[in-house]
Amino acid sequence: MKADIPGKERRNILLVNCLDSKGGASGIAVELFRGFQAAGHASWLAVGSKTLSGEHVLGMPDPLLLRRWEGFCHALADRLGKGGIFGGMPGLSRWVRRQLAHPVRSYHEDRGLEVFCHPGSRTLLERLPVRPDIIHCHNLHYGYFDLNLLPDWSRRHPVVLTLHDAWLLGGHCVHSFQCERWRTGCGQCPDLGIYPPLKKDGTARNCERKKAIYARSSLYIATPSKWLLDKVKASMLAPGTALSRVIPNGIDTAVFCMGDKMAARRRLGLPEDAFIPLFVAEDPRENLWKDYPTLKRAFARLSGRFSRKTVLLALGGSRPDNDLGGDVRILPFVSDPSLVAEYYRAADVYAHPAKAETFPTVILEAMACGTPVVASAVGGIPEQVCDGETGFLVGLGDDALFAERLAILERDPTLARTMGEWAANMAATRFCRQRMHADYLDWFEEVIEDFRRRSVRR
Repeated sequence: MKADIPGKERRNILLVNCLDSKGGASGIAVELFRGFQAAGHASWLAVGSKTLSGEHVLGMPDPLLLRRWEGFCHALADRLGKGGIFGGMPGLSRWVRRQLAHPVRSYHEDRGLEVFCHPGSRTLLERLPVRPDIIHCHNLHYGYFDLNLLPDWSRRHPVVLTLHDAWLLGGHCVHSFQCERWRTGCGQCPDLGIYPPLKKDGTARNCERKKAIYARSSLYIATPSKWLLDKVKASMLAPGTALSRVIPNGIDTAVFCMGDKMAARRRLGLPEDAFIPLFVAEDPRENLWKDYPTLKRAFARLSGRFSRKTVLLALGGSRPDNDLGGDVRILPFVSDPSLVAEYYRAADVYAHPAKAETFPTVILEAMACGTPVVASAVGGIPEQVCDGETGFLVGLGDDALFAERLAILERDPTLARTMGEWAANMAATRFCRQRMHADYLDWFEEVIEDFRRRSVRR
């Protein structure tokens, strides 16, 4: 059976991700799911937490019997924790809730081990009406997927893993920052609190367990940046890799596109004559991956240096910032992409200081809206921003240089406008969602052919 694209075979594609909402990795997975469908392929999205409707979006709840047992244990614990004849025993209540309701989970968590036992994912393939030609996995953490499925799945189907972070490469964290222990199997973790956090240091054992799973697997690895793929090649995932490919993320350039800056400011109630840097992040000040303190220090350095008013916008926060002088506006999270695009257009520069990043979508969105970028040169960001052409790159934590780059764009609106135009042109060609869809579908054909050759040799 053929798809709508001439000469292309219709494929059955199963995507797997933790969520079907929010942005980041989840947004990319949903965008690919819809893009594959629009191209004429049969596409399903399986998630740990389902919010979207439709028969092609599948949730992965725990089996009914397990859920009933856990419900019974929690009800018993509630009864034991209250007063009365059978109550007033908080210690026993906690023991029932901890040791009986989630025995496997508790055993692992108490020892600092990651929990791979999630029975709801084991029957996923049986729920599909057809055999998948491709299984396309995205984020496998967030406590919903049994990592032990990978060896069997990859023997029977081509399994593509798109990495959006480095969780699969180490003992627990999604980003290792400056730590290099993932190269040698972790252990003696310097920060167990990095997401996903651990109670005890079981990182070395977690690496051993993952390494054993990869050794029995044959996986096709995609990453949005060369930076992350280089980490894969230096990690314990390398022996389990059949083929690999860098496929940059894409955005909707029909929504994120250039527009009238002054009209956007009027609609948002922003001063038309001000210099406006914009920063977008979920809870900017508390976000572990972003570097809001560097932005604050850079902004403080600029105090009094400009002839026009400066308004710093931080989109995605929950409370005002009273620690910094000047006009700093912490704005709440915005879910409407068209409204987010208005903020990008209204800004003179998109500022993105960061401590750890893979391939941030917000930078692509800002570029597509014609806004030059000043960003930390960490992770995959240097593969997005051309230093001196579409914006400026700054060293990690270098608030002095960050301030100077912002000052250059404030003093030279013509340069800022030229950089923004170059950024928009780059985003429209290299980082549009249509290119991302096509790149994945083309690579899937190579993956399927390679999988067939390997199957014959077994």
